Amino acid sequence: MVVSEIDEDFVDIINLLNENGFKPFSSCDGVLSHHTPENRPLGAYIAFLKSDGIIDLFTAMTRDNSDFIVEFSNNAHMFAYEYFGNIINGDLCTIRFDNEYGEKTGYFKQIITGIINGEIVVSDDEKEQLQQLSECLDMTENSELCFIVSKNCKYQPGMRKNGRTNKLTIRTRVDLGYERNMKECANLISKKFGIVLRSDNYYDENFEDLEEFIVPEFDNCSLQYFSPDQDLTKIMQIIDYVKEHEKDLSVFISREPDEEYLFDDDDDYYSDDGYSLEEDDDEDMWDMLEKEDDNDLDGEDIWDIFDTKDGNNKTNDCFGDDDDFLR
Repeated sequence: MVVSEIDEDFVDIINLLNENGFKPFSSCDGVLSHHTPENRPLGAYIAFLKSDGIIDLFTAMTRDNSDFIVEFSNNAHMFAYEYFGNIINGDLCTIRFDNEYGEKTGYFKQIITGIINGEIVVSDDEKEQLQQLSECLDMTENSELCFIVSKNCKYQPGMRKNGRTNKLTIRTRVDLGYERNMKECANLISKKFGIVLRSDNYYDENFEDLEEFIVPEFDNCSLQYFSPDQDLTKIMQIIDYVKEHEKDLSVFISREPDEEYLFDDDDDYYSDDGYSLEEDDDEDMWDMLEKEDDNDLDGEDIWDIFDTKDGNNKTNDCFGDDDDFLR
């Protein structure tokens, strides 16, 4: 892989991975002192193209559920594209963790070195689940939808829930010029699998007593399913079900929220040419921003909620300035 600028804590790690057949193409070490305040990292991550050994590495990382989040995705892009000298195509694998002061860099490198040197051995039984997930995502190659499975992730800050969960994020791939309606998709999943459906209005919804639930985002462009089960079988069943029914979902042209034609004089969603943004009763995003000063978000700025809904670092990338590959 072509390697450009790398954050200080990850120089040895990225080179080690590259030299041993892994394919890292984007990363951030997550260390606050290595980034300017306007580019404050939202955590450490390394994103990989799928390669031999990646399942073993990610399985070893999930042995300690308190530290690392592992993600598997069929790629937010429908077609291959160039990203800082690398051609990005096919499934992606990402690992994330908190590393504000570099406190976990050594432990992270220790696991990587242990896998490479054969000091850490992963059994077939241990890696079976992630292997099955990888094969499930392989079958979505021609889907219009992007599926991101996050294992051992945190809840969204506005939900005010502690602990860890597994999450499935679904959205339309970015190259298509239109969006499949994820509110409709969430309703289908809720009815088929008996999953509680909630809105993403974090001010009014109560998530405290829920462990399994599904949330379509306010713009209908994505949804998130949260599952406490360590077993990923249900997530894979949902992926298979949605893949079969995706063409039944209506489409609309997505609009940027700051574009004048998104709302008409009555603040209803704009529609034309047979495509529409369904009118939603959820609170307007800008009203939410005005509430920032009046609500305690446990130390989380409201902008962080929007920036971290996917769990993605959108401001730092040691291979570039944008996490475009993760949308």
